[in-house]
Amino acid sequence: DISLDEFKVENKIKELKKLLRTHKKILFSDLIKNSSRIELIAFFLAILELMKRKKVSIFQSTQFSDIHINKR
Repeated sequence: DISLDEFKVENKIKELKKLLRTHKKILFSDLIKNSSRIELIAFFLAILELMKRKKVSIFQSTQFSDIHINKR
């Protein structure tokens, strides 16, 4: 069974914050490894919300390269 809580953006925000406490930088590809499409979308929306709150910054060196998520 799949819990809808797994895909709530607020839960993904909490998950990202927890990861960023121990890692100053996370690669988006590592974050979504083995994730479903809906979970990927929830993570992406969580990243956008954290950027809006100025909690993270992102960097991508070239188009289609990995996205670096950095704690601010």
